[in-house]
Amino acid sequence: MDSVDLELSFWAIQAALFVCVLLGGLVGWRIQRRLNRNEKREEDRHRGQLGDAVGFVGGAFGIILGLLLVFAVQHFTDAQEASRQEAVRISALFQTAGAWEPAQSHALRRDLICATRSLHTDDRMAADHLDLGGSQVTSAWLGRVRADSRALPINGVSQSNSHFYVVENVSALDQARQLRLLLAPPNIPLIIWFVIYTLTFVFVALMVLQIGALRRLTYISIAATWIVLAVTLATMSQLDAPLSGSYGTVEPIALTSTLNLLQESFPSEDWSPCGSPTDLPEGTPPEPA
Repeated sequence: MDSVDLELSFWAIQAALFVCVLLGGLVGWRIQRRLNRNEKREEDRHRGQLGDAVGFVGGAFGIILGLLLVFAVQHFTDAQEASRQEAVRISALFQTAGAWEPAQSHALRRDLICATRSLHTDDRMAADHLDLGGSQVTSAWLGRVRADSRALPINGVSQSNSHFYVVENVSALDQARQLRLLLAPPNIPLIIWFVIYTLTFVFVALMVLQIGALRRLTYISIAATWIVLAVTLATMSQLDAPLSGSYGTVEPIALTSTLNLLQESFPSEDWSPCGSPTDLPEGTPPEPA
């Protein structure tokens, strides 16, 4: 499933906004031109009431945009936190494996290294295409990690407690990954975009009517309105697609930092390139690609 099928593109949002601003300005100007002199004088006497209408529509519009921007920021923050939780669980799992002898924990750590790399690349590509199931390669590596955790021997209370934490962190890693994938699609439905564009049209038309014959002031007001709305909608649309947007996407900084830190802390582990997870028996380190 491609991201174009589920979200409005960045430029489509901007084009639709420009059309609504332009049409609102033209409609407001045409209505103003149709007023005869008596009606114009009547309009001047009631310009205050028209200003109240502009204030009401503008206030409602501002509240709606503000709430939607807050929701988009929260969506982005949730995806960012899910990505961080993946890194935290990977680091905890890698270090908890130290309760076993290197020969016993080697398979778990090696498969975890490859799973982390796949989360960084393959799973990120799947999220970019809004594949809510994630990459099959990543799923295969995580399956090997689960199998490795179950195969760890339990000798004594210490290893029993460590095994509990290993299983808990593997489960938490799966949950964090699934949450991140589910947060990839945008949350703002098309009907909300319809409301935004309708309010844009009405607000610009009322603003042109309220300003009256002051043409330069009309041009300045329309341009300022368009710039503010363009920046707001662009920011909102990108934050609402935290893993598949064109610009404001969640970067895998936490995973990259975790990999670098673990490689510096455990240089004796196998950090060679990873092969295919499906071509290897359980507990067997893959050959370099």
